[in-house]
Amino acid sequence: MQRILDNYEELAEILNSSEKILFVHGKSANNFSRLSECLSSVSAKVFHFTGFTPNPKLEDAKTACESFMLNKCVFILTVGGALQLT
Repeated sequence: MQRILDNYEELAEILNSSEKILFVHGKSANNFSRLSECLSSVSAKVFHFTGFTPNPKLEDAKTACESFMLNKCVFILTVGGALQLT
């Protein structure tokens, strides 16, 4: 289910209901201090995936899926442009 959130409190509430999260983002996501604070405040284990290349290939998506399964994540959080949402 895709959902767009209105605030960080709502995001934290959702993330706290998950044990493990795959956070898919580009390198610029590290510049969002409120998001970083939110992620560090949740009880869930957060795994970062930044392995998408420009004009991503199917292999990039397969690698992200492998990370999701290997780490036994139950939630995917994406931040950024269309690149992270492919």
